[in-house]
Amino acid sequence: MSAGSLQAVSRTVTLAPGAGLAVWGWAAAGQPFGSAHAAAWHAAGLGIFLAAGLLAWSALAVTAACLRAPVLAGGIVPRRVRCRYRQRLIARGIPREAQRSSYISKRLRRVTYAADRHRCAGCGVRHVRFQVDHIIPWAAGGLTALTNTMTLCPACNGIKSNYSRDRDGYEHYHGDRKDIYLARKILAREKRHRWNPLRMVRAAWALAS
Repeated sequence: MSAGSLQAVSRTVTLAPGAGLAVWGWAAAGQPFGSAHAAAWHAAGLGIFLAAGLLAWSALAVTAACLRAPVLAGGIVPRRVRCRYRQRLIARGIPREAQRSSYISKRLRRVTYAADRHRCAGCGVRHVRFQVDHIIPWAAGGLTALTNTMTLCPACNGIKSNYSRDRDGYEHYHGDRKDIYLARKILAREKRHRWNPLRMVRAAWALAS
């Protein structure tokens, strides 16, 4: 079997359940209504279930394929507990790179770039050597998962550094304090972009390629 056909099968397996839910929605939504409005309800059911199916199934497929065991195990631990544990590791001189839960796999890196359309979430630049940023820093308890990774250019990643903000308003920042307002903007853009509905669909499509 050729590589092209394998890719098609893979994408079918990844995205077909969402399309199947759309077909079911198209068939079911018009049933309770009369013929005058059945066509409109059929169309509405198709659109709603297509969006819901593709987004929900894409999220599940990407999460299952990209999560590594240490991240999956850490996900059931409250972020406050993860943060305290990682801070103790850092205080003992153990570098972040030595921790398995901080490792960004090649698959997750590739899927993150594709989900963000190969552009920096901070400034929108293209055609540079991108980096994957933890939206909530790993040291602050952030997970190494697509919902917490974002594509940044080296300049924006350097400006953002480890910027994070506690619920009480306290700001953590190791970068140049004069750039902290830029770090705030980058983090705000990352948080808005992470929940873009099409992001998971792009990620699932890239995952199956």
